[in-house]
Amino acid sequence: MSRKKQQSRRALRPRLLTHAIILSIAGSAPSLAFAQAAYTEQGKVGNAESWRSDEFKKDWGLGAVGADHAYARGLSGAGINVGVLDDGTAAWHSELSGKTHNLLAHDQGCSSPTTFGGPDACFYSDGGVGYTYTRPMNPEQRAFFEGLVKEGKMPQKDLDFLRAMEGYVQRIHGTHVGGIVGANRNGSGMHGVAFGSELYSAVTDSNRVQNFEALWGRPGGEMVGTAANSETRAAIQSDFAKSNVRVVNNSWGMPAVARNANELDAAAATIKQMVDDYAGWTRTNRIIQVWSAGNNAGAVAHVLAAVPRYHKDAEPYWIATTNLTAEKTISPGSNICGPSKDWCISAPGTGIISAVPEGKVEGEILRDAKGNVTGMKINSAEHVSGYASHDGTSMAAPHVSGGLALLMERYPYLDNAQVRDVLLTTAEDLGEAGVDEIYGWGLMDLKKAIDGPSQMRVDSEVKMDRRAGGAKVWSGEAWDDWRNDIGGTGKLTKSGEGWLRLSGNNSFGGVLLKEGVLELDGRNALASAVRVDGGHLLLDGQLVKSNLELHGGQATVQGQVEQGRTLVGKEARLQGTGTLADTQVAGIIAPGVDGIGTLTVNGTYTQQAGSVYEVDAQSGGTSDLVDVRGKAALEGGQVRVSGATLGERYRIVSAQEVSGSFAGASTLSSQPFLSLSLNHTPRQVSIDVARGQSLASAAYTSNQLGVAMAADAASDQDVVLQRLTRLDVPQALSAFERLSAETHASQRAVWLEQGHDLNQAAAQRLRSVQDAFVQQAEGHNGVWVDAHGRGGHLDGDGNAARVDYQGSGLTVGYDRRVGADWTLGVLGATGKGEIKVRERGSRSEDRSRHLGVYAGKQWGALALRGGWLMSDHRTDANRQVAYGTFNERQQASYTSHGQQGFVEAGYAWQVGGQVMLEPYAQWSHVRVSTPRFQERGGLTALQVDAGHSQVDFATAGLRMAADLATGGGQDWLQLGGGVAYRHAQGDLRSIATASWQGGADFSSWSAPLAEKATLLNLTLGARLSPHTLLQLGYDGQFAADAHDHAVNARFSLQF
Repeated sequence: MSRKKQQSRRALRPRLLTHAIILSIAGSAPSLAFAQAAYTEQGKVGNAESWRSDEFKKDWGLGAVGADHAYARGLSGAGINVGVLDDGTAAWHSELSGKTHNLLAHDQGCSSPTTFGGPDACFYSDGGVGYTYTRPMNPEQRAFFEGLVKEGKMPQKDLDFLRAMEGYVQRIHGTHVGGIVGANRNGSGMHGVAFGSELYSAVTDSNRVQNFEALWGRPGGEMVGTAANSETRAAIQSDFAKSNVRVVNNSWGMPAVARNANELDAAAATIKQMVDDYAGWTRTNRIIQVWSAGNNAGAVAHVLAAVPRYHKDAEPYWIATTNLTAEKTISPGSNICGPSKDWCISAPGTGIISAVPEGKVEGEILRDAKGNVTGMKINSAEHVSGYASHDGTSMAAPHVSGGLALLMERYPYLDNAQVRDVLLTTAEDLGEAGVDEIYGWGLMDLKKAIDGPSQMRVDSEVKMDRRAGGAKVWSGEAWDDWRNDIGGTGKLTKSGEGWLRLSGNNSFGGVLLKEGVLELDGRNALASAVRVDGGHLLLDGQLVKSNLELHGGQATVQGQVEQGRTLVGKEARLQGTGTLADTQVAGIIAPGVDGIGTLTVNGTYTQQAGSVYEVDAQSGGTSDLVDVRGKAALEGGQVRVSGATLGERYRIVSAQEVSGSFAGASTLSSQPFLSLSLNHTPRQVSIDVARGQSLASAAYTSNQLGVAMAADAASDQDVVLQRLTRLDVPQALSAFERLSAETHASQRAVWLEQGHDLNQAAAQRLRSVQDAFVQQAEGHNGVWVDAHGRGGHLDGDGNAARVDYQGSGLTVGYDRRVGADWTLGVLGATGKGEIKVRERGSRSEDRSRHLGVYAGKQWGALALRGGWLMSDHRTDANRQVAYGTFNERQQASYTSHGQQGFVEAGYAWQVGGQVMLEPYAQWSHVRVSTPRFQERGGLTALQVDAGHSQVDFATAGLRMAADLATGGGQDWLQLGGGVAYRHAQGDLRSIATASWQGGADFSSWSAPLAEKATLLNLTLGARLSPHTLLQLGYDGQFAADAHDHAVNARFSLQF
């Protein structure tokens, strides 16, 4: 409560005026409206100094409370709503525009602010600036004050102030207070503590009319005005709650002055209903109420600032505030905390510059028929954004309210009472050590408050359901990091999914972890145990003389538990590489974190029946270890091992003395191919790893069985075998398939299919040159070029996987008619292709070259055709071998050779002169040989033996063509097609025999070629000139387990 406001409610003594006057600072901040240029923030996250602009320095209190450090953490109060319960706030002021919301308040039935005196008086306010009319001094009074000035008993500026208060004026207190809380940071004037916050203004007393004696506090003072009744005050508090206001600034109080607790209690009795009301409203709304302590030169904080003295349940939401000077001493005119010390704090309140409304006001006094004042009507008021300096606890309180707004943004997961405790417990201690009756907790210190509380005053549950506000200045994945040392008697309960880190050295009452992650990094000497019922405790620091009790959830201990017992309950898990004292395990213990590690026990160790010891192991005999520096008592419990290697021995417990034994050992996951046995000695426990179920017993396809049997035949030191025995059955089956040579066998199968297609290219050329449509061209020699593209797949059969292939090529040929009936030709071709077996992680590219001869003979309608071709295939193969945690890529390059030939007979007859039908039969033979080759890449690289596959294809079909004539000249267009049935026999499934280094041979089969297939052909031929022909074609193969599609374009020249 500012002294100016308090003095308007009681008798003023002239000796106090010089301390309590409100001084204009027009010289340094002109009282006039001004246009603001666009503002660019110069403050930087992480740099407190960058926030100390001229605007910042206007209020020395900002630096005194460490607000610059809060700004450097990215805080401004954004998203926080603060209530200002005062004499009105100028929402139009340049410092408050765009952020201030005025709340309407009025007594029931009251509809106007003009009538506040007489029998019809009622309270009404729109939350904006209020007005006061003060009758001017009479000549005698003026002479009196001028005399005081001449005698040096009063400064001239105080007299100037009294003169400025004469007549109609805008009330400035609420605007000044609101500006301290949250005035805009816009590059001019000043700014508030929480410049990003929103303000909600409400008023509880009316405009007033008074004589000069009332202003001065002399006998004969008269004042007309009224205040809101209890129902209206309750409505205001409700409106604050509905507006999501989290803290209300109350820079006002009651006129009673108390110098001690007894006088305070007597004063409270006179306004008991108001005290009870405020406690009840706070109990309901849980809004923090910040109160100015009062300005009565050493009196104790006034009654409303002391409400928790009479209602203890209001205390978590209450703050009383005293006024400090720039020297961090209490102002001579300030009340002290007194009995309110436990919820009292000190803040800057002397010489505080903030916004005030200025400008000329015109109005008229309203009177009744007898001349009595009933109210006041304001006709006009200038809106001038001015600035002024105030003294008083009224100016200290809004610093605290703004500070709370910053901390509410900083700790969005804390409730209002918890944020208040952060503010109190981090204050800079002033006066006597600890909380005292002068300064309470001391000077608000935002620099410290942004790093968490300094005390657990009471038991508190922190529900971390969101991340910290502001900039993240700590490393790691924690949602927040409390870096202060935390004392106090209260216990911390952590809930919510978030991760809270405590980095300081702590000595509070104890910990209960329910959910999420709690990390303890410093030295923690707590008054009671750290209990974990759920979530994850990270102990990276020390826990000293406090027990660690795990009843659920888990704990990772990378630090130390000293002089305290550790209990791992049946539903809990403990892991890490730290050090424990006496330890008892009924649940799960697992040394290491994401790998192998040693957990040290400086004391006794007990492994109870029903417990589990999880061991991570790896090749080389390295595993997790519980290293007990005392006695280890094994009362049973199961050992579950992950990553064990065949043939290894692992030491899992060492101690000064081992008594008892584990109940048994098994793999952590299903690993049926390993067998574990425990060895107990007087000072250690170890595990031996031998073979379990054979790998072949899990296989159910030929390819899987081949690999599994080869692995079973290997020695225990074979690395491939060791890796396979670590797997479960599904993983092993996948590994068998990846290890097999299936992809190389399937490569050969595709070449067989493509060899048949090459035969068809030669056959199609012979059919063409024996066709009357082609023979219309003059000349006995023919040159042709064929460009083609092809794609298809071979379906998997449950043993081998599906194969997808595609390719393109170019064929060039020359042929000559010999006599009337023979055609002889040669051809050469080149091509490239790609083969993928996706389920086996393989892909290969090949480049092929082909050379062949072909011939045809006609006996009228009967035609005989045949050809023989040689092929070379250069292959670059890649195979991904991935199973469990193993991953290798194997590569191979090799050249294969192929041969293919065909014989075909057809009989053609003409239908209607333009249509030709030709039934035909064909036998085609294809063989492919691959050399012996070695893959490159790692342990699972295969040596593949030489292989040979051959297939015979028998085809019967019907070919047809329709020639289109051009009026007696040459036919220029031919449409054709055909359909056939093909049967294949021979090596429909190719086989590849291979082995890895040091392993036995095994065989792998390919995806099968189609035994039965339907063939479809479509052609379009166009004569471009008497000697040239362009043909476009499509060929398709359709079978139950394979499809192939090809398109080609052929250009022929006869000469």
